[in-house]
Amino acid sequence: MSELSGEAGTDTFDTRVSPGYAAAVRATRAAPDRTAMGQARLDELVRLATLAPNSHNTQPWTFQVLGPDRLAIRPDARRRCPVVDPDDHHLFVSLGCVAETLAIAATGYGMDASVSWRENTDGLPCAEVTLKDTGCAASPLIQAIRSRQSTRSLYDGGLLSAEQRRALRQAAEGGATTLHLVEDAETKTQLRDLIVAANTTQLRDRDFVRELRDWIRFSEASALQSRDGLFARATGSPTLPDWIGRLIFPLVLRPAGESRKIASQIESSAALAVFISRDDTPKSWFRTGRAFQRVALAATKHGLKHAHLNQPVERSEYHSDLGRVVGACAGRPSLVIRLGRAVDMPYALRRDLHSVLDTSG
Repeated sequence: MSELSGEAGTDTFDTRVSPGYAAAVRATRAAPDRTAMGQARLDELVRLATLAPNSHNTQPWTFQVLGPDRLAIRPDARRRCPVVDPDDHHLFVSLGCVAETLAIAATGYGMDASVSWRENTDGLPCAEVTLKDTGCAASPLIQAIRSRQSTRSLYDGGLLSAEQRRALRQAAEGGATTLHLVEDAETKTQLRDLIVAANTTQLRDRDFVRELRDWIRFSEASALQSRDGLFARATGSPTLPDWIGRLIFPLVLRPAGESRKIASQIESSAALAVFISRDDTPKSWFRTGRAFQRVALAATKHGLKHAHLNQPVERSEYHSDLGRVVGACAGRPSLVIRLGRAVDMPYALRRDLHSVLDTSG
C-alpha cells in the first residue's frame, strides 16, 4: 500500500521554467508506485529520500543495498565543500535529512525503519537503515516530501499561527537537538546582524566565492545536465549562459547588496529557527539533520516555506554569539532557518538513481 500518491498541488512543477525543465522536475518528484515490492520498492524509497534538503544541493550521499530490506547511507566525500564546510558538519546534517526522509517515506508502504549510526575505522561514519513490514500507519508528514522546497524568495510578512508554532516544536522533539523559535523583533534583529556580519566575512574570502560559484547552475541546460547544485532561477536570479554567469558572479555578489537582501528576507519572515546540536560530533549533527527534516516537512504541511541563513553557523567565530542570542548555554549551533508563507519557486533537480544507488552488495 502507499499513502504517498495523490497529494494536492504537487503534480504541477512548471513555475517559471521551460517545459523540459518542468518535465524533469515532475519525473524527480513523481508519486511512487504503490504496488512496488522488493528492489523496486527500495528504488522508490531512495528516490523519495533524495528529495531531502542538503547543502548547496550537492546531494552528498550514496546508498548501498545490504540486503532485501537493508540499506547503508554513506557520505560521498567527492561532494564535500571544504571551504564552507571544512569539518563536514553540513555533510552529516544532510545525511540526517536524507535518512529521516527515507524513514518517513517507508511508512507509506506500511514499513517501520530502524536507523542506526555506524562508525568506520577505515572511512567516514555512515547510517544503516533496516526496514520491516509492520502495517504501520503512514506518517502525517509524508504528504509534504514531494512538495517541500528551500524557498529563497521574500515571504509575506505574516505571523505564525498557534497551530503552526505547535507543529514546528513538536516535530523537533527527540532530545538530541534543541529548536529555538525566534519571533520577536529584537532577537530577530540581533540574529540579522550576526548573519550579515558572517556573510560579509564569507564574501571577502575568494575561495568561498569560487566554491559557491562552482555549485551554481546559471542556465537550465547546465542544471539539466548535472541535476545538482543551485539552479539560478530557483534562487531568484535570472538564468544566463554559464560562461557569462561564472564571469560576472564575483563582480555582482557584493557585501552591501547581499546585506540588504538578507535584511529584507528576515523582515519578511514569520520566524527564524535556530537548531542547536547537543554535541559537536558527526553523530549529533546527523541527528540534528533528522530533526530539521521533520520540522521542514511540518512547515510544508502547515503552509510554510523555509530557507537557510547559515552564515554564522559556517563561521566558527560567530558560534558563541549565536548561542548567546538565543539563550543556548551549551551545544553546537547547527542551522539557522527562516520560515514564512510564500509562493513556490522553481524546484531543484536530483540525480538519477543509478548515480546514487549501489545494488551490488
